[in-house]
Amino acid sequence: MCDKRWDWMTDCAYHLSANSRRLSRAAWFAGMDRIEFTRRIRHQLGDNVINRMPARVPRASSGFTLIELMIVIAIVAILAAIAVPIYRDYLIRGYLTEAQAGLAAVRTAQEQFYQDNRSYKPSTGGCGAKMPTSSVWTYTCSPSADGQTWSATAGGNATSAVKDFQYTIDQANVRTTNAVKPGWKKPTDNCWVVRKDGTCS
Repeated sequence: MCDKRWDWMTDCAYHLSANSRRLSRAAWFAGMDRIEFTRRIRHQLGDNVINRMPARVPRASSGFTLIELMIVIAIVAILAAIAVPIYRDYLIRGYLTEAQAGLAAVRTAQEQFYQDNRSYKPSTGGCGAKMPTSSVWTYTCSPSADGQTWSATAGGNATSAVKDFQYTIDQANVRTTNAVKPGWKKPTDNCWVVRKDGTCS
């Protein structure tokens, strides 16, 4: 219990803290006056309270606000509107290159067949060259009746991104763009278009 000889603050502090008990005994034997003893006790108790205060808990970061979320969605939509058409045209150019390479291979094979047979047309009909296979393009070849001329065509498959494109090549290596996708410029010269602005290879 608290000692009745002192005021309640001093007496209770005496029993609450080991440090204050040591300080009170020193004050008792040293003849310290009650005011000085009380000041030191309060100072000591204040230090103990501060030292025992829990560390500040960091505040959890808050999530996105509605406005921030809307801004992010708007930015993504703008980037998609720019990037998707560019990527689609990039894919188309790759497919066009495939068709051009396929037709060039047909011409090489046709010339080799002619060197061996003096005709572009085998006895079984069709062209002497074997047509390339593709999941995007359909290749056809039509020789003349006498087998001295021919024309090969590459047309985009109906389900492909190049369904509107069509190229041809013949024995004289005349290259023609017969059809292009809407929005693309069709070249007037005998060439194979490779870009949207009508640039040819």
